[in-house]
Amino acid sequence: MRVPIYEHSQALEITSSNVVVNWGGEIFALPANSVILALGTQSNNKLAQELKELVPEMYEIGGCVKPADASTAVCHAAMVAGITGIIG
Repeated sequence: MRVPIYEHSQALEITSSNVVVNWGGEIFALPANSVILALGTQSNNKLAQELKELVPEMYEIGGCVKPADASTAVCHAAMVAGITGIIG
């Protein structure tokens, strides 16, 4: 399943059935029943530190390591999983 990522876009409105976005000057509605907002510029690895003692193997990616966007985290996850063909 492919999930589109609209980097550098602005959410203008979130309703119960869609998100109205401005992406490169184009305004359109995306059907959605769930919305994930990637916000912030400070890394947070508190949960990773807590889990290190409890799990046999763990990898820190994305904003846990350093501030980054969602697509960077997806690329890091793919590299850890050994998935090829990812452009980052």
